[in-house]
Amino acid sequence: MSPYPVVLFFSLFCSAFATDWVSLGPPFSGADDHFSRPDGGLVIHVVMGEQVLRSDDGGQAWVADSSGLEGFGVAYLGGNSSWLFAVGQEGLYRKAINASTWSPGGAGLPNDLVGVGASLSAPQTVYVTTHREVYRSTDGGLSFQLRYSGFEVPSRLLVHSQNPDLLFGSHRDYGLSRSSDGGASWTSLAQYGVVASSPSAPDILYASNHFNPGLSKSEDAGNTWQGLGGLPFLRFPFIAVDASGPDTVYAVDEMGATYKTMDGGASWALQGNPATNSILFFSASADVPGLLLLSSLFGVYRSADGGASWSKLDNGLPGMPTTRLAVDPSSSGTLHAAGTGQFGPFHTSPGITFSNNLGATWNAFVLRSFSGFDHLLVDPSNGNYVYTTPTSDGVQANIYKSSDGGNTWQRSVEGLELPGDEVGALAIAPSQPNVLYAGQGSSGFYRSDNRAATWTPTHLIAGFFRCKALVVHPNTPDIVYGAYTTGFSGVDHLLKTTNGGASWSEITSPGPVTDMIIDPSGSGAVFAALDNGGIYRSGNGGSTWTPVGPAGQKIHDLDLDLRLPQFLFAAAGDRVFSSMDGGFNWMALPQTNPAFEVNQVAVDAVEGIVYIGTEGGVFVRYGISAVPVLSSTGMIVFVLALLFGGLWWQRPIAQGANQEAR
Repeated sequence: MSPYPVVLFFSLFCSAFATDWVSLGPPFSGADDHFSRPDGGLVIHVVMGEQVLRSDDGGQAWVADSSGLEGFGVAYLGGNSSWLFAVGQEGLYRKAINASTWSPGGAGLPNDLVGVGASLSAPQTVYVTTHREVYRSTDGGLSFQLRYSGFEVPSRLLVHSQNPDLLFGSHRDYGLSRSSDGGASWTSLAQYGVVASSPSAPDILYASNHFNPGLSKSEDAGNTWQGLGGLPFLRFPFIAVDASGPDTVYAVDEMGATYKTMDGGASWALQGNPATNSILFFSASADVPGLLLLSSLFGVYRSADGGASWSKLDNGLPGMPTTRLAVDPSSSGTLHAAGTGQFGPFHTSPGITFSNNLGATWNAFVLRSFSGFDHLLVDPSNGNYVYTTPTSDGVQANIYKSSDGGNTWQRSVEGLELPGDEVGALAIAPSQPNVLYAGQGSSGFYRSDNRAATWTPTHLIAGFFRCKALVVHPNTPDIVYGAYTTGFSGVDHLLKTTNGGASWSEITSPGPVTDMIIDPSGSGAVFAALDNGGIYRSGNGGSTWTPVGPAGQKIHDLDLDLRLPQFLFAAAGDRVFSSMDGGFNWMALPQTNPAFEVNQVAVDAVEGIVYIGTEGGVFVRYGISAVPVLSSTGMIVFVLALLFGGLWWQRPIAQGANQEAR
């Protein structure tokens, strides 16, 4: 058949919608690293989700600043008044301070860089470190020369603001060290581990000790040190010197409390602080007195009055890295989200949260002792029942169940062969939601008939095994498809049962399946997303499969609109693809801004909206799948498109054509 009517139909449909993706949080906007430009402005850069964002007004609003960094995982930032540098496991990128695009640098550098420090007095001089080496560039980061190799290499660098050959480096195990010859040799400075100085008086240093409580001060570039009193008997992992001069200093203790001195450490006063012991970084502006920036696991905060008051910076910053989403069909506007908390080189576990108002506000995080979550499901008839499969990471995991809408959780593993082993797939029977199926990594498939209270094995598999996906027919709870791999090379298998797991038969597998969905309408078509690219469709119960697109795309997740099941959505890379003809044709929707990896797509058929879980949080796009939210102009265009499509679809089809779809 000719594709042109479908293409025109798609074009008309998409022109009816004017909305882009809207960020909903959840509020977990912790930043890994940052750089404040020392050039008389309020320009701040932060690293979030391995991307760079920029604020031109001291942190009140943020925009993406990652052009040229696509595919490069940023871990740390550094710079001066001329250059900005980004380093990570793949090397170094650089850009002129006012440029819009990053470009590769670092000729002669290895990968896996862990530190960067740029000179203020010699803008072309920059240092980077690996775990065992120090490199220096004198041409603005184009090329580097090895300066030092050893075990006690500092991971964080502070370059003297007036002498580009004088460096201070901190290492969490070896403490503070100093180099006076451009990094060629290093001298240990006792056991001090974190150091800060004022650009206007760089010989005055403040340092903390990783192993002993308190702070110390040096007025001769680290030759001699004196202890400072007036502080609690705690360690201080963060120190910042105010732009007003070397006498105003901020110190954050290991419990998250902030202290301030205005007399060079002779006396200290406790300041306000929006975070506790979850701080990722704390810094003072290099040029604006009293301007502070703090990042914790729950947000980035700004103080313009030296820590007396703080405001959270939500305008343009991404939310919690979200791997799993689940819409509650029985409660309008209720959405559950689970996140891994992976930001650059740091790893934290924010847990699971939910919103009862379309993502406007979020509940407190729960299940925070896990490193991630593979599945998140809501009972379609009773939203009090929610299920998830946490990633173990040394903690007893498997299947967890909530009976109060996600507020509290209990482990539900009775009957599983290996209660501590990872569950690779979990599915609810939509037409009989007390029935669930699970696939466990080293044993096989299980069924529960009492909302996960107990489990019964239905198909045990010997040897190395990994369950990849499960889907239950939306109208028949006994029809189930299960995808798994065997062997260390990952041989793909696809099983099907039509009697609730009493017996299973192997059917043709289209490839390495990552997710499956079934059309609840009369067609009963099965769709399989593949890890090696594309989506396949079967119209005959899995006997044969036909590729339907989008070709060449690694598909993470599939979903459809239960009210309008011809509307399908697929998460692939940093994009979402949609089909409105039952999966035969697909088109890419606009990316989020900035573009984040999309982990899951979830359709709220009641509200007529689509959510996506990304590495930058949850986003929503209004008016994708439901006609009622269209504007009047959009409605006219959409109705015309439907009429046109309906007339075209009623044309006679040549015998034998498209038989699988029928």
